[in-house]
Amino acid sequence: MTITLTDEQAEFVRRRVECGKNRSEQEVLDQALDALHADELEEEVGRDVVRAAIEEGTAQLRRGEGIRMTDRDAFVDGVMERAARIVDARKPVKAR
Repeated sequence: MTITLTDEQAEFVRRRVECGKNRSEQEVLDQALDALHADELEEEVGRDVVRAAIEEGTAQLRRGEGIRMTDRDAFVDGVMERAARIVDARKPVKAR
């Protein structure tokens, strides 16, 4: 496979190596692809997390375990924090 970078992309890669953020051009590309893969996994796992949370919440409501929501923003923030923890826990550990 041959990949052609724009001048701007090549300069970005060169600067990352020159300043020591990466050891090689290959490492820059590896990190970029790893980030894309992680984003895909997060999107995929994120949907699963939301579906599971909805199912659990519905089951809790049916059992009479609902809670009164008085502060919408605090509620949403709490849900997002819990979802982020679940997504982080499901991310694969990368061996180096």
